[in-house]
Amino acid sequence: MSKSKAAVTPDTRTLDRLLEEYREVHARVSADLANLADAPRFSNAYHDALAALYSQLTLTKCLAEELQAAMDRLDDQLPED
Repeated sequence: MSKSKAAVTPDTRTLDRLLEEYREVHARVSADLANLADAPRFSNAYHDALAALYSQLTLTKCLAEELQAAMDRLDDQLPED
């Protein structure tokens, strides 16, 4: 049997969800950096802003790994040239 010549439509829902989540994290990182800049150095507010920033950056690392996996899955869905 011959293979169908129909166009392949990759499933991008996971990628779209990850990118939206990354946009949200980016906004929180920006806010955390602003809080850090406004806080007196080594104060409780400074420490809190650093802790929040660390948390968001850790989440960003996890998102980057998930993003790579989603990109790999998309590559697998695309037809080979």
